[in-house]
Amino acid sequence: MTIKVTHRLPWFLPLYFLLFFKTASAQCNLQKPKNLSITDLTSCSATLSWTPVAGVAYYQIQYKQGNGAYSYINTGANASWEIGGLIANKNYTFSVASFCSNNTTKGYSKQIITKTLVCAAPESIFISTITKHKANIQWQPVCGSTLYNLQYRQSGTINWTLLSNIGVNNQLLSGLATGTTYDFQVQAICDLANSAFTELQSFTTLGDAEELKPNILAIMVDDGRYDIYQPNGGPSWFQTPAINRIADEGVNFQLACPATSQCAPSRATFYTGLYPHNHGCVKNSDHMNDSLPLIQQILKDNGYYTGFVGKYGQNLGTPAGFDWWAISQSDYYEDVVYTINDTDTFIAGHISDIYPQLALEFLNQVPEGKPFALFYFHRAPHGPTVPRPEDALLYTSEEIPFPANFQKYTHDYPSFYYSSVYKWPYDSLETDTAKLLEFQAIAGVEDNTDTLSDWLESKNMLDNTFLLYTSDNGYIKGEHLLQGKGLAQDESIRLPLFIRYPKWFTPGSVINNEIAVNIDIAPTLLELAGIPDTFGMDGLSLHKLYTNEVSRKEFFYEFGGTGNLIPPFRAVRSRQYKYTYYYCNSITEEFFDLENDPQENNNVIKEASYALLIQSYREKLDSLRIAFGDYEPTPIACSLLHPTLEKETSEHAEEVLLLPRLIITPNPSSDHFNLQLLNLYQNTGELTILNEVGIPVYRQSVKSTNIDLSLNCQSWPAGIYKVHLLSGDHFSSRSIAVIH
Repeated sequence: MTIKVTHRLPWFLPLYFLLFFKTASAQCNLQKPKNLSITDLTSCSATLSWTPVAGVAYYQIQYKQGNGAYSYINTGANASWEIGGLIANKNYTFSVASFCSNNTTKGYSKQIITKTLVCAAPESIFISTITKHKANIQWQPVCGSTLYNLQYRQSGTINWTLLSNIGVNNQLLSGLATGTTYDFQVQAICDLANSAFTELQSFTTLGDAEELKPNILAIMVDDGRYDIYQPNGGPSWFQTPAINRIADEGVNFQLACPATSQCAPSRATFYTGLYPHNHGCVKNSDHMNDSLPLIQQILKDNGYYTGFVGKYGQNLGTPAGFDWWAISQSDYYEDVVYTINDTDTFIAGHISDIYPQLALEFLNQVPEGKPFALFYFHRAPHGPTVPRPEDALLYTSEEIPFPANFQKYTHDYPSFYYSSVYKWPYDSLETDTAKLLEFQAIAGVEDNTDTLSDWLESKNMLDNTFLLYTSDNGYIKGEHLLQGKGLAQDESIRLPLFIRYPKWFTPGSVINNEIAVNIDIAPTLLELAGIPDTFGMDGLSLHKLYTNEVSRKEFFYEFGGTGNLIPPFRAVRSRQYKYTYYYCNSITEEFFDLENDPQENNNVIKEASYALLIQSYREKLDSLRIAFGDYEPTPIACSLLHPTLEKETSEHAEEVLLLPRLIITPNPSSDHFNLQLLNLYQNTGELTILNEVGIPVYRQSVKSTNIDLSLNCQSWPAGIYKVHLLSGDHFSSRSIAVIH
């Protein structure tokens, strides 16, 4: 009999295998991370890294101190991670696992056990300033350390100088030898012990023949008036200590003007040192000549690290000549798109809070040993003006300066004044509000100026930084019931211009007997950087204007016009007088006696008592236009409205009749030119022609009422020559340009 044995499986085993295979199919098949290592260890942190695992959803680190409980960190897809908050001089265990998307893993890697440092050494050691006898060394604290030792020595020697218990994260070394290399190290002091010294670093002081190039920080506001600041007579309640400090500890050029009072032309003048007719951007819709040398590029080519933050200028294109730049393109104040080195980035917040952050980002990346030039061109207070929320209630209880001449011109004014964009549209209450907004917006700029000045002081750079504060142009706000910029009235063409640089300017200096122009800024920066001015700029050095090496008593102003609405015009302003000639199809001129009429309320162009003076200013304007190579603008339809009738005595009429006149054709000239001498007093006169340095090249006594002369100038060197005619007590002067 055969016995058959049947082996029956327990009833639960099929269910077990089903669960086993289901679980196995869901189990993560990713390998455990390999090559776990600690790449950086301090007394309070450890940085782990490992070989990446393909297909990982995320990594998880587990770590513990001694025999304590584990803590866990999800690092995402990052194959390295810094763990902070550790305790000094303690053993820690670390491992890492790779997880699949279903949150499963094969387990943790091989563990690493290490002890944190007793004390961590400082990091990011750098030298912010080196002179012939000093060096400023800075470092970054690690793990909350607050006390340090620093040792230094001349390279090649064995004796160290030790500076102990330094309570800040920088140290100025002084009394160093010129042209000498020094080694140095820094050490942190902790409760349990001191850290190791940092790696040996070296620097070399400047030699006797070397000069440390100064840094440059140029702050420019947009449409900012000159007269709101206390150094220029602004209200006592408007407190701007950081801005005022620039003037109080430097120089205030109280009579400063732009070549053209408009955003883009003024900025192009800043970059080129040229009048608008020479750089090509004569109005906001124009683009300047791309082939011109720019001051920022010149500085960059001569060792400067150059940066720009703010408003570059409409239609001027991408900022050129800068190592790093950040601009905003719109006139909005809040939540705007910034273009940073060609990359558009939206940043929430007010520009008065974002601009200084961008400026500090540039300043903190300036390479060691390089001077920097930062152009910080703010959009405030350009309209539509929106102050920061925290500034929106400032000064609301103060008496806002109100125009004393809040009424229209009634006679002798250009026909486009009150039929164009220049007509002021607000009543007295709205005017008060519009002026208040400028003060509130500049409060934000004051805060920015304070931030940037503090940064310079913290780096011991303030005294070696050329710190300039100005505006691109002024702005008329209700005076004569006019508005805007472009016009030649002082509210439009006067700028704040404060400069702090102790090596050049005595603190508290005020210059009010010379005229500064924004064509002067680029030549000034050339002198500052020790760069020869071989670039054909139109301006003078403000330093030389300050020291009386050069002088400017008369200022040439130009405006390119706006189509058929507003004509081009030219003006000449001295401390005492201002003459403006408008390119209209009918003679349209203004002449203001600024000494007796500083608010420019009365155009005296028709008053006979000013006839001789006005004629001399016409000739001054002609001479300045020739000197700066101005072109002849095209007139439009406009005129002088409500002209005053000329009331002259017979004596005045005789003076006008006998006023000697000079007519020069052609001008410029290359070989010959003709001189017409008209209205000589008692038929006699003395003709003198002087070269650029005032040396006579031609002289002749003449005896006739009217004379025509033909002169040969082929042998004269090219340049600008002055033609003077003295007839009795009357004097007339013109300029001629000789070109070959």
